[in-house]
Amino acid sequence: MRMRRTLPALVIILCAGVASADPPTNLPSWLAGTPKTPDLERKVEGTFPDALPLIAYDPNTNVGLGIGGHLTFDGSRKDALFDYAPYQHRL
Repeated sequence: MRMRRTLPALVIILCAGVASADPPTNLPSWLAGTPKTPDLERKVEGTFPDALPLIAYDPNTNVGLGIGGHLTFDGSRKDALFDYAPYQHRL
C-alpha cells in the first residue's frame, strides 16, 4: 500500500530533476541529462597511477600484505566528456 503512494511521487521528482537540467549542445545524446563530476576543479588532466595498501589477517596464514591499484586515463579538459565522466579508461 505504501509503495503505491511513494512510487508515483518518486517518478515525478526524478522526471522534474532531469527536465530542468539544460545539457550542453556538444554532448552525445546518451549523455544528455547527466550531472557534472562533483569534484571537477580537483580533477587531474592526463594519466596517473593510484594505489591502496591492503592488510589482512587469517588465523591459518597470519598476516597478509599487498597493494591494490589502477592506472587512470582522464584525457584532456578540452574533451566534451571530461566534465561528465569520472575517467575515460582505467586499468
